[in-house]
Amino acid sequence: MATPAPHVSVTVHIASSLDGKISGSFLRTARAIGYAKEFYRIDNDFFKPRTPVCMCGRNSIMITNDFESPDNYPTSDREPGERADFHADLDTFQLPTGNHYFAVVDPHGRLAWKQSTRQNARFPFYNGDRVVEVLVEDWVTDAFLAQLRRANVPYIFAGKSALDCRLAVDKLGALFHTDRVVCHGGGTLNGSLLEQGVVDELSLVLAPAVCGDPAAVPVFGSMTGGKLPMADFDLSAVEKLADGALWLRYARKA
Repeated sequence: MATPAPHVSVTVHIASSLDGKISGSFLRTARAIGYAKEFYRIDNDFFKPRTPVCMCGRNSIMITNDFESPDNYPTSDREPGERADFHADLDTFQLPTGNHYFAVVDPHGRLAWKQSTRQNARFPFYNGDRVVEVLVEDWVTDAFLAQLRRANVPYIFAGKSALDCRLAVDKLGALFHTDRVVCHGGGTLNGSLLEQGVVDELSLVLAPAVCGDPAAVPVFGSMTGGKLPMADFDLSAVEKLADGALWLRYARKA
């Protein structure tokens, strides 16, 4: 009998306001610099030693990188409609110390990377991370995949006509030999993981500020705008951070 694959757990690591928002004016204050430093310190000290894989949603990346125009996509060198995972040079690639494999959940294939690592002056924390795209088979084009291959960006498929979060996480765990993945949001990806029962832990950096904007992005949002399932968590740890913030760790209640 084949040995079952190990369970790959998912921790959502996110910073929010007291009213549960992860975007908005409270993040544009001088005080917010301290919350951000604590958020990234925790990721460096606590999560990076436990997993090399960081997941992030497309909406969080779209505004912080420069992508290739569809007009400049190359002609595909594969059979039309071929949808096989592409690992590029991951078998021989050595991840630099302190970096992630940056798994971007991009179901529709909107992020046409020009290079295989992240480089962005606004978010230097992720600079040097190796990009991996997570896609849905029926929602991407052959030309988009050709652009990823030209840029040497690995990609995996997680679902044929809809995003399968469990499949995505399991593939990432197998590909990078880890039993844990950390997710940095945004709210829509967090909500999709929660909706499909894939969130095992929540690591919440709680800022002592109220956003007050009902249109701001919540910690857990719905891709369709509908209602998410109720979810229970048990508090596992609390740590007071600088400037009145808290680090709250929760485990999904069985």
